[in-house]
Amino acid sequence: MSKQAPMPPKPNADDKDLKAALKTAEAALEAAIRRERDNAAAVQRRIAEVVHDIKNPVTALLANIEILRKESLGPLGDARYKALADSMHESGSRLLEYCQGLLDDFLRDSRQRQNEAPPNDIRETPRTVDAAAMVREIVALNQALAEERGIRLDAKIAPDFPPIHTLPTHLHRALTNLVSNALKFTPRGGKVIVDAHLDADKNAVVLVVRDTGPGLTATDILRLLRYGAPTQSEHGESGAGLGLANVVHLVREAGGDVEIEGGRSQGTAIILKFPHELTRVAA
Repeated sequence: MSKQAPMPPKPNADDKDLKAALKTAEAALEAAIRRERDNAAAVQRRIAEVVHDIKNPVTALLANIEILRKESLGPLGDARYKALADSMHESGSRLLEYCQGLLDDFLRDSRQRQNEAPPNDIRETPRTVDAAAMVREIVALNQALAEERGIRLDAKIAPDFPPIHTLPTHLHRALTNLVSNALKFTPRGGKVIVDAHLDADKNAVVLVVRDTGPGLTATDILRLLRYGAPTQSEHGESGAGLGLANVVHLVREAGGDVEIEGGRSQGTAIILKFPHELTRVAA
């Protein structure tokens, strides 16, 4: 008479609880891995943005230093060197302020990861900004680079252009990015104009960086609005593709919006619009 194989033990409540606990633990581990992967990607993108935003003013500073080194404006006693030194000092101060803001952000994020509340909000806060003076400063700083590349760089500022209540470092970074990009993609003999005016019809204050470069198609714009879309300039420089996408992010955080005009062979105009109510806050 053959023996019957022993029946497997019936699962009891403890086994079911253990399986459920294991499944919950696995799901929690997978979620933690996804979070860490997302955090790592965010950190990498942030580092790329920082390098990009520091590189632009440093490039302009080096062009100005080269003018001083070669005494391109004549003997160093020439009064024009004073204006050049002033713009370099202003740009260096902005760069230092930006770096300090980055350090504050990293410290805040570190405290949050440790579940420690920071003593106060150390993010940039809105304040009244003389945007007209900011435009003049950025144009002055980049003038040497523009001349080196054979490009005419000018500011066109309406006499009644008002101060704006916004995030100053955000606005400065956005404008610096746009002027730098325009100089990269405008060929020798071209023009870059930074225009600041009021738009009464749309109840807005407007800052426009307009160039006579090769222009952008709708496909180009969509590509450049994605982080990391590589670029190649008229002057042989390669770019990481962070400029335009970062500008949109910065301007929206600062309370404005971005529009893009132009087409192939028509040049490009990047338009920053801020609600007119932000000038009343600033007044």
